[in-house]
Amino acid sequence: MKFLKFLQKRRRKNKKLYAWANKGSQVSSNKRREKRHIRIPVAKLEIGMFVSELDKPWDETPFLIQGFYIRNIQDIEEVSNHCDHVTVDTFFYSKSTPAPNGLIHKLPDQQEWGAAQATHTRVQSLTKGILDEIRLGGHIANEKVTEIVDQCIESVLTNTDAVLLINQMALKHSSLERHSVSTCILAVAFGRHLGYPRDSLEKLGSAALLHDVGMLKLPEDLLEKAYSSLVLTDQEAEVLKKHTTYGRDILMANTSLWHAVDIAYTHHENCDGSGFPRGLKEKSIPKFSQVVAITDTYESLTSHWRGSKPISSLDALRAIHKEKNKRFAPELAQGFIQFIHIYPPGAIVQIQSGDIGVIVKRNEINKHFPTVLLLRDENGKPRKPELADLATLYQNSKNKTPPICKMFPSGAFGIDVASLFKKGLIES
Repeated sequence: MKFLKFLQKRRRKNKKLYAWANKGSQVSSNKRREKRHIRIPVAKLEIGMFVSELDKPWDETPFLIQGFYIRNIQDIEEVSNHCDHVTVDTFFYSKSTPAPNGLIHKLPDQQEWGAAQATHTRVQSLTKGILDEIRLGGHIANEKVTEIVDQCIESVLTNTDAVLLINQMALKHSSLERHSVSTCILAVAFGRHLGYPRDSLEKLGSAALLHDVGMLKLPEDLLEKAYSSLVLTDQEAEVLKKHTTYGRDILMANTSLWHAVDIAYTHHENCDGSGFPRGLKEKSIPKFSQVVAITDTYESLTSHWRGSKPISSLDALRAIHKEKNKRFAPELAQGFIQFIHIYPPGAIVQIQSGDIGVIVKRNEINKHFPTVLLLRDENGKPRKPELADLATLYQNSKNKTPPICKMFPSGAFGIDVASLFKKGLIES
């Protein structure tokens, strides 16, 4: 109670500061929006403020997402338990400020979209061909692997949002080639986020593409049961684990793919030593294996892989955050959460109005205000597709509650964004 009274007293003193920082919201709309960072004591926090930085590393606090709104007094109390000062973001306007890279309300360019979609279809077909050859006892074609990875890298470098959005659309399909390609794209995009050079992205991408190749050597009846999400017996579960050893053996036979051997063999090792097949710990696990492990986990949780029911992107990130220091290295787990974004392209969300849609563009200035393609009304019934730039709709609203109020798993409400693009119902 004393703390609450103290905050109320401070709030009166803070009004001038916060009003000054946000005075640009009343400036004419022909001016550009800029983000301003203000460092303040925790005691000066108010409901509605956006906290973008802490006075200590994020992974030393219980906060999942780097950047969040203060929704209530409890949020302020939680921050005060861990920090003395924080940085809050505010916005003002300036005629001289150039527009941010990538218009906030703009969908991926139609040409980029078509190219990314064609690439995704092509690499899935090529991957299926590679896996079919292995099933029949053949060897892995190096040139095909190189072609697949190169095309994935080029798509990521050209338009990361477009390729991640298309990747998200394919999650309703359950097949080894889809899982392999999806994990490869995520790993390459995450590797780029981590700053890996081109040659490292090529090695990481090919390793991610082939990380589960050992599955092809498992008994068909076991795979059918595993892919149907049926409960495996203890003996069956142990046999399933052998895919890491089988993958290692398959890749060892090809000297051009030796860099992928360790990833196939160790991508189920955990930082705390609880993984398999060798129970390795922390730095004993190759870095690329750790990257593939996180992308593999996220892909599996958000898709129908192995017959499982997908969960939302945010819930998947929560699961990864919960496993840092256990399954995943904390710096990589936190880095992946930053990379995926709280609202990634392809995520199905509901906004304050009740309308439901899919995120098609991230907002690099403020992650809580992406562009959403509205496809369903508040009752879940189809409505006329409409682009909603949440920054324009809600940034200056007196209601400081974040505009996105709920997230749903892939495929919710029967939303199929890919078909809408194919039918030409949505244009850039």
